[in-house]
Amino acid sequence: MKGRNRKGFFFIAAAGTLLHFLYDVAPSPLTAVISGVNESVWEHMKLLFVPAFLWVMLSGREIAAGAVGIFAALGAIPAGYYTYTGALGRRILAVDMGIFYLAAAGCVALARHLEGRWEKRWQQRAAWCALVLAALLFVLWTFYPPGIPLFRDPVSGGYGLVG
Repeated sequence: MKGRNRKGFFFIAAAGTLLHFLYDVAPSPLTAVISGVNESVWEHMKLLFVPAFLWVMLSGREIAAGAVGIFAALGAIPAGYYTYTGALGRRILAVDMGIFYLAAAGCVALARHLEGRWEKRWQQRAAWCALVLAALLFVLWTFYPPGIPLFRDPVSGGYGLVG
């Protein structure tokens, strides 16, 4: 990783790590919107989405390339988690952390690799709309999560803030 990529990775990794603990330190609806409120896979995806979204918006990255990087990383988190827990039958904290950091690195690297491929204005707007929709779903499903395993807290067995 070089220059901007390294900065993007460290920003996403550091901010996501800090956001993991924010709700425990300062519980409120506002902090719930941007931080993890439980140990579900969905909430860990939010820990990547929030800083990656900010990174794409503030770094001058092409929005479409950044969006593809973000969505690929978001897919990698549940894929990695369910693959290893299905194979081993248990969770391992170090593996969970490794998946998060690999997804953050992949997000930045893929976004950089894809820059310049979507030059049309409508493509940038579509990517922007997809990111905004994802942000809205992260907020909505923090407070009203569907009752499926992706949203289930493996520690408490609950869902969202109520769990």
